[in-house]
Parts: sequence; structure tokens; C-alpha cells
Amino acid sequence: MLEQVSTDAKPFRDEILSIISDLVSSLRDEFTEIKKEISNLRTQGIPAYEPIIKYDDIKLKESTIDAIQENMEEKELQEESDYIDNLIENEKEYTSGLSGLRVYHKLVDLAREAKKIQEIQKMKRNRVTRVFIPGKKEFRLLMNACKQSDEMIVNKFLLLMMGMLGLRIGEIIHMKKTWVDFEREMITIPPHEPCDCNYCIKCMKRKVKCKNITPQEVMKECWKPKTEAGARSIPFGFDPEVREVLEKFMTKYKKCPLSVRQIQHRIRQLGELAGLSPMTSHALRAYAITKFAYDGVNTVTLQTVMGWNDLSTADTHIRR
Repeated sequence: MLEQVSTDAKPFRDEILSIISDLVSSLRDEFTEIKKEISNLRTQGIPAYEPIIKYDDIKLKESTIDAIQENMEEKELQEESDYIDNLIENEKEYTSGLSGLRVYHKLVDLAREAKKIQEIQKMKRNRVTRVFIPGKKEFRLLMNACKQSDEMIVNKFLLLMMGMLGLRIGEIIHMKKTWVDFEREMITIPPHEPCDCNYCIKCMKRKVKCKNITPQEVMKECWKPKTEAGARSIPFGFDPEVREVLEKFMTKYKKCPLSVRQIQHRIRQLGELAGLSPMTSHALRAYAITKFAYDGVNTVTLQTVMGWNDLSTADTHIRR
């Protein structure tokens, strides 16, 4: 087979491309059905802020799932369907300008990656479920659960930043004292914050590899908010508890002592301590959106506070 590749790569290349094309087609069909289910849920008025999937039916190595999820986090993708679409979009990058053994290895890598996604999709037999969005009572249970933990201030800080102010995890792990103005009672997220944390280093390596640019050029982007509108000012004077916890946190820490994954794990732990459904950062941010909307915050202001580029995003969340 290797002799065939080295002497005449085109037939073998076309054969593998055909196999991948069939696999991609079947995956697209499955994603279409899943997206229909999500659409139906939302049409029925179910407040599914982020569709989540239970991986119960098929046992897959935890390392495989972690690798996929970490890759998704780095690419700022929320769903596996977005991930495979991203993978397919890069198919030309995998194949263009290559020949012989390089074609063989690149295509095999792509096929293996697509197969991993397909295996993860098989674990979705419980289908799409809605994310549990806490109400005021549930949020208070989460805050009370902090008293049972060793790092009460850190945990309260995480809950209040996400659940009361609507900050993203990436914004929380990069927050510094210079962002917080206690006189004006305002948190100001800059358009750029120089950073060399592990999260930013991973992103830098990926961008250098994919975009073929120098590390120095990438460092000009690390760290940046998820969206251009993410550079914003967020008031916190409306809640005395937020100010109190912020002051205690900023007195003790220069920055957040946890990584993205550690924060996600911590939020799940607090949900378990509070006796609630699996808790996520997205659910807490959804609580903030819901609370702002119920408090009468208009769509334009909500768009600014949450850091959305499009007004339509605010309309979508409020309708949910």
C-alpha cells in the first residue's frame, strides 16, 4: 500500500477522500436531526440556554473525551456539532498541496478525528436535554454551599462574577486588580491584557501552528475577550455582597488562582453540594441574563453588559 502511495498517490488519495466524504455526510445527517430537536425545544418555549448531552450509553476513554473538550475550549466552540463543522471546514487545509505519504498520514489523522466525534455522538442516546438554569432560590443554595468548602471566598467570587455580573470564564481567570474601580463600582474589561498563563500559551501554540504566524504576533492577541464587544464596563454597585466579596478576593489574590478546567470542576462540585442538577458556567451566566431581564434591563443595555456583538443574541436569550 505504501508503495502505491509513493508511486501513484492520486487513486489512494481519492479513495480515502471518498471514505471521509461518506463519513462526513452521515455525521452531517445526524447533526441535522440533533439541531432539529434543539430547535423544537426552543420553539416549545423550553429555556434551553445551552443544550447539554449525557454521555451514558457508551463507555469511551475519559482521555478521549477530555482531549476533544479541551480542543473545543481552545477553539471557543460550545457543541460537538460546531467542532465537526470546524473540522470539515479545515479539510482543504489537511489535503491541499500535499502528496504521497504526507497525504496518507494527514487523511488518516482526519479520519481518526472524525471517528472520535462519531463515537461521542453515539453516546447521545439520551438525546438533547435542557440545561438547568437556577432561580433566586437555587442561586442562594449555591452561595450557601460555599460555606461548606475550603475556599469560600474563591467560590463566592466565581458564583457572583458569573451569576450576578454575567462574566465569562476567560474574563474571570484574567481579571486583575487594575480592572476593578471600587470608587465607581465598576469592572472594566480591556480589549487586550498581556498574559502568559497556560491557557494563553496553549492558544498561542495552536494559532502559531494553524495560522503560520510568529509567536510575537500572537502575543499581541493574548489575552483578548471572546468578542470585540467583550471589552466593556460592568457595574457591580447594585449588590453589596458583590462588592464585599470582590474586596476580600482582591485583597487576598492578585488574580484568579484557578484554571478554566478547575473552575468548571468547582462549579459542578458546588452544584452537587447544593443538591442541584449538574451546574455549569453557562447555566450561571444564563441566570444572570434572566435576572437582568426580569429586573427590567432593556435589550441594548443587556447586550452591552453581557458583551455580545449582535443585538439579535440578546433578543434570543430574552425570548428563552
